[in-house]
Amino acid sequence: KYADLDGGNEVAQTINKADFPNATLAYYSFESESVLDLEPEAWNLLFTRYTTPLNAGPGGIVEYTVTGILSNAGVEVAKVEGIDPSTVDYQDYTESYTDTLNAIGYDWKSFQGSWSIPEDRVYFVKSNDNIWKVQFIDFEGSSTGVTTIEKMLVGEVTSTKEAFGNIAAFEVYPNPATDFTNLVFDVKTGVNEAQLQIFNQLGQLMRVEQFNVNQGLNAKHLPLDLASGVYQIVINFGNEIISKPIIIK
Repeated sequence: KYADLDGGNEVAQTINKADFPNATLAYYSFESESVLDLEPEAWNLLFTRYTTPLNAGPGGIVEYTVTGILSNAGVEVAKVEGIDPSTVDYQDYTESYTDTLNAIGYDWKSFQGSWSIPEDRVYFVKSNDNIWKVQFIDFEGSSTGVTTIEKMLVGEVTSTKEAFGNIAAFEVYPNPATDFTNLVFDVKTGVNEAQLQIFNQLGQLMRVEQFNVNQGLNAKHLPLDLASGVYQIVINFGNEIISKPIIIK
């Protein structure tokens, strides 16, 4: 329900969740007084304003509008505090994840005359088999909602020791890297040649090359002459493809 401040022109609208079977959120337009399906097919975090119940004093609860972050179904978040963001290891918090809608929420900031953000807190976000470290840096205020964050791809949900069919293991190090990295993989049966591709975050092919492969343990030194950012290294062995993300500083 919504109305004018004097209680006039009240409108009551029912939103049927069953009309949005594959969506996390439904939308309502006050201008057209209609329910809308605006959710994109794929999303991870939504920076938005929403209402949440807050303590209004002894025995009181108020539905208060806050500026915060909601996470999509299937996205898991671990909140980590009292740490050094530059050295914290996501592998120490494998049991700390939750998949609630407001796992990050609004309380990553506080207001005491000006907005303050804890410097010893990060959030690890599992999305699409990748793990991201997200740190909040600045919040401009609720009037604009402008938020500054730092995000870094730090790992994969699956173990780096996972078997890949004919490829027994695949490692990339150092990662993050600067001007080079090393690829190490173990081939169970004979493969003569493979193709290496590097894609940027937009899916654009940045490099392609062929190289020889031997049965057993293989190591390839890979010079990197790409701009800073997150990339995907893909190796095609003919009938099998393996990939790993890499961060270039």
